[in-house]
Amino acid sequence: MPSLLRVVACIVAVLLTPLLSLSGAPSASAAAKVPSSFVIRGSGQGHGVGMSQYGAYQLARTGSTAEQILGYYYPGTSVGTANNNPRAIKVQVLGPADKRTKSTLTVKGARFTITDAAGKQLGSFKAGKATLKVKGSKVTAKIGKKSVAAARLVIGTSGVATVTGAQGSYHAGTLQATVIGKRLNVVNQVAMNTDYLYGLDEMPASWANNGGTQALRAQAVAARTYVISQILSHLPVAQQPETAGRPDCDCHVFDDERSQNYTGWKKAGKSANRPWIEAVNATIQGDRVQVVWAGAGVIAETVYFASTGSSAGAGTGANTDVFGTPALSYLSGVTDPSSAAAPGNPYRAWKRTLSQAKAAKVFGLKKVTSIKITARYQGGLVRTLTATAADGKTRTLTKTATAWTSALGVRAPWLDSVKPA
Repeated sequence: MPSLLRVVACIVAVLLTPLLSLSGAPSASAAAKVPSSFVIRGSGQGHGVGMSQYGAYQLARTGSTAEQILGYYYPGTSVGTANNNPRAIKVQVLGPADKRTKSTLTVKGARFTITDAAGKQLGSFKAGKATLKVKGSKVTAKIGKKSVAAARLVIGTSGVATVTGAQGSYHAGTLQATVIGKRLNVVNQVAMNTDYLYGLDEMPASWANNGGTQALRAQAVAARTYVISQILSHLPVAQQPETAGRPDCDCHVFDDERSQNYTGWKKAGKSANRPWIEAVNATIQGDRVQVVWAGAGVIAETVYFASTGSSAGAGTGANTDVFGTPALSYLSGVTDPSSAAAPGNPYRAWKRTLSQAKAAKVFGLKKVTSIKITARYQGGLVRTLTATAADGKTRTLTKTATAWTSALGVRAPWLDSVKPA
């Protein structure tokens, strides 16, 4: 039987245990600090597949030709020629996603005409404004006191036209207004190999003044090849008359990052952008134009983006890792030290804030305390992130690189760190 002193000592020890835990080092069950947000640090701009534009710029500055630049970023391809097809393409400049049922057309510098799809002239008007409005399955155009209507209004002018809600201005080709999903849809129909390319605002024309002429030419060839590949990817449409367009947009391509950034005359009409026009013209050789071939009779899918990251070993990603699409050998990824070396590259470093609420939603956890980069794809692009919650639970997620950029709201998939703010 234990002595009275031993019993008292045991009781005292039991009573003091929680006090010692509170006054000394924290217990194992103490909750970790939950930050209100996280700071994501990274570099680069864009999805990361194919040609890096800043990388192309630096390669041109150090002596590479357009053909060499394209061969580097699309390994295994070759730059050749194809028929200078005079066909026109349709570029959606205002679509149902804008949720507009009306817009204002403004024409400056010359008269404009409006015809229907069959070419019947509905009116000729002096420079000025017209209100475009959805009315059932037709589009009406009100100019002053006069109104015209048709299922398709075709607007032509030798002046310059703008449409409220569209990002560019339009001089070449025609503007065509239709109704899709009870919303106003406007496309600019222009010549594929000239006017469309002239209106692409994808690379600064000023780079020509700093040794970047060959980069501009590489961009022109890549852009032409890309739009051809887009048309060919919709074979049922491509086999129809070129005026058909895709039913969902009455177009072949969009004017934004879904296709290529097209601003029309806003780009082509400025004298400062003349080096870009000259670069496009340099890729046209009479009845032939330069394109990138992936093999005999196979047009390459020449996607491109602004810049890779600046971390050591950063490079372009494989299309299957970035987009989740079937692997293409010429989009398998290459190292790209040239992007970080390019003068004036604004994407060498950036940071973004990820809120606690968004982090919790992305990982399906409550009170996220830490996020770590646990795996990368080739080229340094983020592949896997692991998050830990205050209760000790962890969640590891693997996504395509573009899925991560979308989920986290960042510029590019080259992440350096994710730390509590």
